[in-house]
Amino acid sequence: MKWPLALLAPLFGGCFLLPPAERENGTVLLGVRIHYVMTSAAAFDFCPADRVGCSVPLGSVCFVQIDRAYFEKGTPWQKVNVVAHEVGHCLNLRRLGLSSGGFHDEGKRWGRYYADPSEGFAEAYARTYIRRCGLDLDSLGWMNRRGSCALPDPKSVTPTSVESLGL
Repeated sequence: MKWPLALLAPLFGGCFLLPPAERENGTVLLGVRIHYVMTSAAAFDFCPADRVGCSVPLGSVCFVQIDRAYFEKGTPWQKVNVVAHEVGHCLNLRRLGLSSGGFHDEGKRWGRYYADPSEGFAEAYARTYIRRCGLDLDSLGWMNRRGSCALPDPKSVTPTSVESLGL
């Protein structure tokens, strides 16, 4: 039996977006499916163990891994920042095509690590999110919660916007 290609398209990973399963710690943010995983940094897949967060895009899902020890001991600001930072990486890939919002080395204002364009964008996204939404993990879909704050459009997070917001 021959199937029209249009009917088969949803079977391919990047062609559709399933909502997170009932007990899955995940969400869909700005059209990007995010799956959160709390683990030890030593267990991060594809990322060095000296990080406190790691984003790994696989198919239509962006897996955000957060170091459990860091998160449990962190201040409310640190918790929201690390989650929003990793979400920033997912949005950079899925919404901006890894353009990093025009960042070059402007992220160095927050430290040498953030001079890399993708790290600078992710940190700028996190700080823009905190400026807009405060210390609200719910709006990031953390632990399947749903907040009411509208996330910043990643296209609006640029070196110029960071400068004008004084971030």
